[in-house]
Amino acid sequence: MNAIKEAALNGFKDNYESIMAGEYRHELARDPKCRTINLLNACQAVLRRRIYPLREVVRVELMGRHVIHELMDLFWEAAKLCSPDDPLQVDVKTFPGKLLSLISSNYRLAYTRAMKDNDLPERYCRLQLLTDQVAGMTDTYACTLHRQLTNSY
Repeated sequence: MNAIKEAALNGFKDNYESIMAGEYRHELARDPKCRTINLLNACQAVLRRRIYPLREVVRVELMGRHVIHELMDLFWEAAKLCSPDDPLQVDVKTFPGKLLSLISSNYRLAYTRAMKDNDLPERYCRLQLLTDQVAGMTDTYACTLHRQLTNSY
């Protein structure tokens, strides 16, 4: 792996100008001129054939999809309550209000700024709030929170 890292670093140095100009159109390690592209392709072929199809890998991927979908559904209830005028106000008497209290205040403030500054549709901003919340979670935190919220231990 050091060879691939070194080749990518050299590729960055060799293509610095086009990268900085936004004109470079390859992944550094996948650039046809990269000296380790065959090694990378061989590693990827082994992963596809031997690792990705493993039962445990597939199980974890399916579980992750389930957790993300359920968290998105739950937090959508909360996102519908977020006030563009006072995003930090939370009514914890309701289930969606309790969920809203779990959404980062930074994300709620960003939602308010997006509503005021960008002239974006409200639904879009709410979806962005929801996406930011779930995407900002680590895998471990998302799984733990999902278990806690759904009582699935």
